[in-house]
Amino acid sequence: MPLRPAALNIILKFADNLSSRFILLHKLSILKPLLHAVYEWKDEKRSLEALKAFYKCTFEIHYMALECEDEILIRGARQAIAILKTPRDTEKIEISLGILANLSRMTSVIHKALRSRDDFEVLRKILLHIMNEELSTQVELVLSMTVIFHLWGIQDKFFDRRNFHSSVQILFNILLNGKFSVESLYAGHILIEFCMNPTSFALVKSHPALHQTLDEVVNQLNSNNSKLVHTFVEFLKCLVKNDLELCAYTRSRCFNFNSDNEAIGVIPGICRHLMQLSDHFLAASTATLIFELEYWYSKSPSVKLTSPIAYNATLVQLLSVITQSLSGIGVEKCTLETVYRNRVILRCASLLVQKTAEACCSLDSESVGTSASHVARLASTIHSLARHNLESNIQLSSFLSKVRKEKENIGDTAQANVVMSSMLLTVDSLDLLLVCTDFFSTASPISQKSPDNTGPLDPDETRIDCTPQMAEMHLHEEGSVVGHLHKCSDALQHCLETPTVAPMLALVLVLGDEVPSGIFCCRAAVLRLLKIALNLEKFSISTFLSTFSEILPPGSQSIDQYIASRLLNSGRKSSCSPSFSSEWIAATQPHSLSNTSQCPCKSIPFSVRHSSEAILDKLCNALNNSSLSVSLCGWFERSLSPSYGRLLIDSRSAFKFRVLLTCVCAPMHSLFFDCRQLFRDRRPWLFVNKKLSFSSQTRPCWKPMWQPKQRRCALRTRSRNTFEPAPSWPNRRSRVSCACR
Repeated sequence: MPLRPAALNIILKFADNLSSRFILLHKLSILKPLLHAVYEWKDEKRSLEALKAFYKCTFEIHYMALECEDEILIRGARQAIAILKTPRDTEKIEISLGILANLSRMTSVIHKALRSRDDFEVLRKILLHIMNEELSTQVELVLSMTVIFHLWGIQDKFFDRRNFHSSVQILFNILLNGKFSVESLYAGHILIEFCMNPTSFALVKSHPALHQTLDEVVNQLNSNNSKLVHTFVEFLKCLVKNDLELCAYTRSRCFNFNSDNEAIGVIPGICRHLMQLSDHFLAASTATLIFELEYWYSKSPSVKLTSPIAYNATLVQLLSVITQSLSGIGVEKCTLETVYRNRVILRCASLLVQKTAEACCSLDSESVGTSASHVARLASTIHSLARHNLESNIQLSSFLSKVRKEKENIGDTAQANVVMSSMLLTVDSLDLLLVCTDFFSTASPISQKSPDNTGPLDPDETRIDCTPQMAEMHLHEEGSVVGHLHKCSDALQHCLETPTVAPMLALVLVLGDEVPSGIFCCRAAVLRLLKIALNLEKFSISTFLSTFSEILPPGSQSIDQYIASRLLNSGRKSSCSPSFSSEWIAATQPHSLSNTSQCPCKSIPFSVRHSSEAILDKLCNALNNSSLSVSLCGWFERSLSPSYGRLLIDSRSAFKFRVLLTCVCAPMHSLFFDCRQLFRDRRPWLFVNKKLSFSSQTRPCWKPMWQPKQRRCALRTRSRNTFEPAPSWPNRRSRVSCACR
């Protein structure tokens, strides 16, 4: 359909926004009518405006998974090259170079646009001539450098050591000129790409003005221009991930310090952007920067040189900012952008809580209590968010019904995407509640240390024998760590016992997270939650199993392949790290939620569905796989304590979980065995219940989770699926008052 001239202004306006640009390209296929207008319109001014719109719409096109015809992009590249060969026109040259800079990342398109080696040499001479010309602008210089880097790489003669340092200094100056412009945006992008290439990154690191540039980049995070700030954030993330020394240096610049060199707060720029309510993209991007800083800093040698009190103070400051950012956004508006923003922040909060738990092992009881107060406020906020999603999501039932009946069409509407994203957010919230519960269970024995003993924690020091009466007294201490533990675990239990949680966990376990970024591991989160939920009296196991079996492909072979292709591969990391822009586009734009139709396995047309017993057997076998066991440690190798990972990977734990799963599919009359006994030896202090009476043989002993007792489950099997408990075990399933893994 021909493009009307009046539509150009609208296209130029919407092309400045990443999400709007994706809609123009994906929904409207705007490139073809724009290119048609460039060739057909007689008015040269209008034709140039159409070419400018083509240039803006192709910006960051390599981040978007689009099914765009190569012929359109090839014709656009050839038109740009043809303009470069004509007499100089500054406006036309900038537009043409911009198109080539956008398309030069797409190697196949450029190789088809330039038919021979001679065409490449001609283009290279034109670009070098533009950069050496006195009349060239900064935009032309940066765009020409971008095209040369993409087409000829860092091995090109232009990027020898002397020229490279000069070029990087020019890019630094353009990026930090204090004003947002096209050249500053492209300068930031090419610097990011320099940092992603190992060879060029070594040259960037050796630049003498790098640390001075880092100081200025952190200072300019206070800028009000969101596009420029996002470029700064992406540049810092690339440096942080590639060098631990630069990570420690950058992190030290993100806090304000007093005269005694004590952290007194996060810099205002990070706080303001993280709490940004009008720009969710910027808020989520800032959260990823905090995540990368803390994750890589914990692996750097600098963390060992920092005092535990100073390190814990910075973590507490970040926890406070994260909690405020989650509290500030309204829960009444649920969109794909707000949901993904919150999920990224929750992921960051989870890492901060884990690192705080690690730091607590070297702190005094007063510092641990301060950290526990901040974690308690975070847990309260997360509980409110999860409870609101569970109570207000009235569309979940209809959505689940649609999933069961029409699996191939469940992702046709934008509303279905919002509901599914809301469920993923709820799962992430519950998983963070579980992380907070683990923090309190770790900190509870530490908080009872003597103030005079502030050295490293000795595992034997926390071996506290406790009667039920003493435990009940500690649980009611206002503001105590044990009191926070009780409240947090109780909140998690009430959420898991909500009727909609069982089908939700089944749905997320099957469909997973359709975002191909790999930064989330929602299936591993579901499995962590299931280890608790299956042990709760009010959790509907039948609903979970029925939902799970109805949305799985029929046939034994398809389930085997499903387990192999979905669950067992969840622990494998991608070899490449996608940009945050591509993650954002994939997460916030409507997409199909039909996971079964995209599954590489072919569904076998059996008329009979698998039984619940067979499904749980497949899940149990999957848990024995080492890659999945590692993925259970959570996002980026969750390491709450050194033994926490060992506990999950331990074959005894896998066996206990397999026993637990197999027992829930046994006949109802055989469900009298107390599943809590399976985990009481791991975290006995979580199972203090005033309704229970402990004999001298079964009284639990409070012990830290990094010093577990090793006991073997006393089970005798009658047949394949019928279990007889040991005589000393209670013969009923009791309500669990606190969470456990």
